[in-house]
Amino acid sequence: MLLAAITFPNPGQIVALLLAIVLLSASIAAWAGLLIRAQLTGEIGLDWCDEPRADWTRFPERTVLALTLVLISMHLLSKLDPPQAEPDDAKPAHVRHPDVHSKLKPRPPEPVALTTDRLILNIVFTGGLAAVLVAILSCSQRSLVDYGLKWQSLGWQVVDGVYGYLLALLPMATLMFATSPFRDKHNQNALLTLLANSPDLGTVVVICFAAVMLAPVYEELLFRVVLQGWLTTVVDPRYSIPIVALIFGAIHGLPDGIALLPLTCVLGYVFHRRHSYVSVLVIHGLFNGTMLILALLIRE
Repeated sequence: MLLAAITFPNPGQIVALLLAIVLLSASIAAWAGLLIRAQLTGEIGLDWCDEPRADWTRFPERTVLALTLVLISMHLLSKLDPPQAEPDDAKPAHVRHPDVHSKLKPRPPEPVALTTDRLILNIVFTGGLAAVLVAILSCSQRSLVDYGLKWQSLGWQVVDGVYGYLLALLPMATLMFATSPFRDKHNQNALLTLLANSPDLGTVVVICFAAVMLAPVYEELLFRVVLQGWLTTVVDPRYSIPIVALIFGAIHGLPDGIALLPLTCVLGYVFHRRHSYVSVLVIHGLFNGTMLILALLIRE
């Protein structure tokens, strides 16, 4: 009877635990190496990338900046007032909720759930927006390298991204654990909710593409390349990096926005020091990929 009451973890949960241990150990090692280097050389962090950077004074740059501010404002407003699903009373009688007490105690409308079709439309829309923004920047008569969009030394950019990802893991995991009591199905990430509700292969592939590829491309272009790139020309990086991090966290809502603060600060720091769009794409994509892999393993 006692053995029957014990719940053993399934293989997926065991693999997820082992993966988490390996990643956190690597993060601890990265922080230890960082502190040892600081003790030995007096230097900390990544080396400064000495290359020309855009001053965001030309018309195409101002146009992209204006569009970015509008898009970010729209994302913030959607968090303040999310789209609501149609209430039962507005639906035809044959599809209304069968609860006989619904008329005595009306329920507030729930936010519109993300579906695979909506996600595909979102992929097309945000991918198109990112392409348009880059196309406008290319009309500024500057090299795209001035915005951090470069392909030289690609391997080192990837290495910087992996290093930044490892540095972000430990503090981010700490905050995710601290905010876990405030996390439930109502404030869970929309992609994870869709993954739980529609675990078929096609949906999983679409979710993986959206989270690991498209979201980093779109969000890092808006927040690091444009917003931080411009804001750093206005205020000191000690202020521009946390300001952008706070806005990024606000867009992702609570409690995820709090847990993401270490990640967003690392993203801002890496982009400022290395001026590499590829590096922040790697950090962002690895993080999203890790969350998806853990979610897939745990649900098994």
